[in-house]
Amino acid sequence: MVPDPQVLLGGLFIGALYGLSAMGFQFIMATTGEVCLAYGHLWAVAALLASTLLAIFVMPLWMLFLGLPAIGFVLGWAGHPARIWRRAGTAARSRAFFLATLGLALIIEDWGARLWPLPATALAWAPPSWQIAGVVLPPFKVLGVACVVALALALSMGLRQRRWGYALRAWDYGRGPTWLAGVDPCLTGRLALGLGLAIAGVAGGFLAFSYTISIQEGLTLTLRCLVIAVLAGVLSPWRVLAVALVIGVGEALVGHWAGAQWAPALSYLLLLAAAPMHRESAS
Repeated sequence: MVPDPQVLLGGLFIGALYGLSAMGFQFIMATTGEVCLAYGHLWAVAALLASTLLAIFVMPLWMLFLGLPAIGFVLGWAGHPARIWRRAGTAARSRAFFLATLGLALIIEDWGARLWPLPATALAWAPPSWQIAGVVLPPFKVLGVACVVALALALSMGLRQRRWGYALRAWDYGRGPTWLAGVDPCLTGRLALGLGLAIAGVAGGFLAFSYTISIQEGLTLTLRCLVIAVLAGVLSPWRVLAVALVIGVGEALVGHWAGAQWAPALSYLLLLAAAPMHRESAS
């Protein structure tokens, strides 16, 4: 059975969007060793905020796509005080991070349901789609694919050629050598969180212009990013992108052949399959 080219393109588009957001999630998880449980909710808030701002104000799109990551970086940097990172690698710090992000996720979902009781989208402000040989190409989805490739290239170069990149990669491989090299875990952790939430802001903008989103989908978005980050393994934007594209196309094919309700099951099955491999690599 040959799949419809439109289905494959749809899978590539959603996979690229997964990859864009998962790069930020992996920055946080790989360089801090912690799972940010509020990440998907913050991604959804960025998308909902973009649609709301466009509905209320007349503003250039470049301002929106610069403002969202700037807000995300400030929240990631200032919203996680230094005391969380002073005891790097300890059980107390892990509990503090877990409880802080869990509480933030619950608060966002509660207040988000009050502010956005219905799903929202910015598709009304998106330009008309292109058509090539009968295949529909929404401009913002195509731009999203180009953005995630450019971001993967930029992050890969930064991780290999910049001082902050060396620090983040060193923390990914183990915290012990970072202390010997004089790397400040507080500064590194806050930088990782800032970059991660800045990327979530960019991904939120593309999500708003591509799909309809609800705040109740925050946990689902977090799980998608978690699956991709675990399967990608080490801190590598290109591996994140490759895994995300495979998951996106896989979900599109599962939804096409078995029904849309079965598409999310692919991510959960992959997470269960990846858990033993992740445990072995960690040991």
